[in-house]
Amino acid sequence: MTTTPRPPVRSRAFTLLEVMIAMSILSIALFAVLGVVIAGLDTARRLQKRRATASYPASVLSLTNRLEEEVLSGDFGDFKEVFPGAQWEANIYEVGTNGLFRVDFTVAQPSGKSADVSHLNILMFRPGSGNKRGLGR
Repeated sequence: MTTTPRPPVRSRAFTLLEVMIAMSILSIALFAVLGVVIAGLDTARRLQKRRATASYPASVLSLTNRLEEEVLSGDFGDFKEVFPGAQWEANIYEVGTNGLFRVDFTVAQPSGKSADVSHLNILMFRPGSGNKRGLGR
């Protein structure tokens, strides 16, 4: 009796290589999701720690038409409830004879036993300001 060769039977199970590829794809996806969650938690934590910055007094000063060499100071106006006790100071001085001013902002916000102090230096150009001597015109 002669036997005819049978075709090979293909197993319906996954091979080790297929399982390893699926596990690596799953781990990459999980690490991506974990990274997004950690970044979101870090952003939420930073938003809870509100700090007063010089952006408010700088924006208010930028709305003025003229700058003079002087020292200005104040609180945060409408945002007193958001930044209680925070104070700012702006030292304005002319650095050129063409209306270019340097403004040094210092912001102090009490936090616990000490105060958080931050600094910002910007240049502002107001052609009609300063230069009372008439130089450079």
